[in-house]
Amino acid sequence: AVVSTQSTGNTLWPELRKLYGHGYEVYQCAGSPDSTMVATSCKASKQQFAAVLLWECDNWTKSRQLVHHNLTVTRMKFSPDSSFLLTVSRDRDWAVWDVASASLVAASPPKCHARIIWDCAWFKDGSLSFATVSRDKKIKVWDFTEAHNTTDKWSCSCSRRFDAAITAIDISVTGVILLGFETGEISLVKRDNDQISVLCSVERAVCPTLTINTVQWRPGSEGTEFAVCS
Repeated sequence: AVVSTQSTGNTLWPELRKLYGHGYEVYQCAGSPDSTMVATSCKASKQQFAAVLLWECDNWTKSRQLVHHNLTVTRMKFSPDSSFLLTVSRDRDWAVWDVASASLVAASPPKCHARIIWDCAWFKDGSLSFATVSRDKKIKVWDFTEAHNTTDKWSCSCSRRFDAAITAIDISVTGVILLGFETGEISLVKRDNDQISVLCSVERAVCPTLTINTVQWRPGSEGTEFAVCS
């Protein structure tokens, strides 16, 4: 009860502005590391509703509309330098956008995962590499190739299949990959060239009992502390 009271008192902020623009209820929201832009998506079964909206933080006006996916965009992540936005969707595809011009930089090969892509994360080493995780139980790492074709600018360099659907991912500044699963389990893995190896798994007794929705490394912890939402 004490924790609940403290949480309510310290996490209740007054509403300042409502942002309108989506046709259906908002599903995901992401903020850029430089605090200048917010991206939002809503539930969608058609391309016209699956568009991602970019909002400028200084005046909360709608800046651009990013149209590519055909179904709900399930997660969005800005690159560490805020230059690019990575989006993944129920349509089993990912897309990379240039934030300044709101133009499509690259798109995945058709159906790059066999099932819905639940989450994505950028590596923070300046390489522009990122990873995607899916209901097909796979994690895939995509490396920047500098190709001219939008479908070839990032290529899959390595992947690994697990025993359960992967529903959440985050990558630390040291490159440790944090994975959350549909079963509530948590694992730490590492990318080593063209291989993905498991470092350890969190003891099942202290893991959530239901699907993990989000995982996040604590900023500044250098891969030693993380939070999990289920």
